[in-house]
Amino acid sequence: MKLKEVALKAPAKMIERKLATSTRGHGTSDEKDFLNGIGTYSPNIHYSRRRYVEEYMKTALVRVRWGNIDKQEVLEHCQKLLLKLGDSKW
Repeated sequence: MKLKEVALKAPAKMIERKLATSTRGHGTSDEKDFLNGIGTYSPNIHYSRRRYVEEYMKTALVRVRWGNIDKQEVLEHCQKLLLKLGDSKW
């Protein structure tokens, strides 16, 4: 249901309260959860999980908008994933 549709059905104070308590986007834990499953989201997997993490790390270097995400913590998580996947570089 879109916000406009909710606005027609709900009292104004209820909508204000909802907007005040909601967070935009996702945070560090959401990004780490995404990385934990990277390479498993599609039945048409083209690369190894390791390669997906490596490619993520390359693109993270040029990513500008991190929002509520702690870039350093996410990159450290990537390194841990590479260790777990057996990458000798880390």
